Amino acid sequence: LDLPNLREVGDNFLYGKNALADIKLPKLQKAGDGFLYWNRSLTHLELPELQTAGDGFLYRNRSLTHLELPELQTVGDDFLFSYDSLTQLELPNLRETGDRFLFSNESLTHLELPNLEVAGNYFLRCNNSLTQLDLPKLQAMGKDSLADNSKLRQAIENNLKNDRTL
Repeated sequence: LDLPNLREVGDNFLYGKNALADIKLPKLQKAGDGFLYWNRSLTHLELPELQTAGDGFLYRNRSLTHLELPELQTVGDDFLFSYDSLTQLELPNLRETGDRFLFSNESLTHLELPNLEVAGNYFLRCNNSLTQLDLPKLQAMGKDSLADNSKLRQAIENNLKNDRTL
């Protein structure tokens, strides 16, 4: 699906459209709640100008392997909730997240959030393949965050034992 001039979508855009595997929305800047919610065939998504995403953004699109969101600045609750196939993610302009950001993503190993300042509750939980994380600008984080990430915990403990900075 290619919608070259679409700039804004409301709630539940393409909810449950299981036949779409590749979506390109080059001009989209704002997405409402439930954007691409539960699309089982989606593997490739490019949103190069998206800046704001509502709650349930890309909720349970378990086949997604390629995601481009270079301009994303704020996301609501349940961003990329429960994924199996996404292994890396770079969000260079993300500044603020809602609750349950990247909750239960079993294959995610690499995450870059260089400009994140505020993270909601349950931030980065249950991502057992994640081994590296750098949050240089983080100023506030909600409750029960950074929990149940077994490999990340091991990497932090190893760095502490070797007197390295995190």
